[in-house]
Amino acid sequence: MSTIKSMLQVFINVTAGNTIGAAVYLAVFDRDYQFNYTFLLQFIGIAAICALGDLIFYSRKELSKKQIKFRLVLHYIFVNIIVIGGAFIFSWVEPGEMINIIFLFGLVSVIYICITTAMFKNDKKTAEDLNKKLKNIQNKEE
Repeated sequence: MSTIKSMLQVFINVTAGNTIGAAVYLAVFDRDYQFNYTFLLQFIGIAAICALGDLIFYSRKELSKKQIKFRLVLHYIFVNIIVIGGAFIFSWVEPGEMINIIFLFGLVSVIYICITTAMFKNDKKTAEDLNKKLKNIQNKEE
């Protein structure tokens, strides 16, 4: 998948994940919270920055499993810094609200795992489909 297409997919997934996460977070901590359009713009901005983090996986050569794992951990840290940092910058949580911060961290982790797993499964299926097509082409040539 091209880098731009991959980043767009990450943007869409993070936006959806943020929306679900916000719904869960607000249902637990602030059911009466009312937000305006700037809240949505903040979500979009955070999703866009997280999508840029996909560049961590970019390489002109094939990465080893060790390199992929290292970059995955680096990406996870990057996403947490962006989302939780954004939560502080935009005053979604206050520094003294430890239970809220821990909950937010857990929520970000669960959403990250879900999005990453879904994307890996999609990439694996794409690779399998391509290999199947290549095998069919090879069999036709023989």
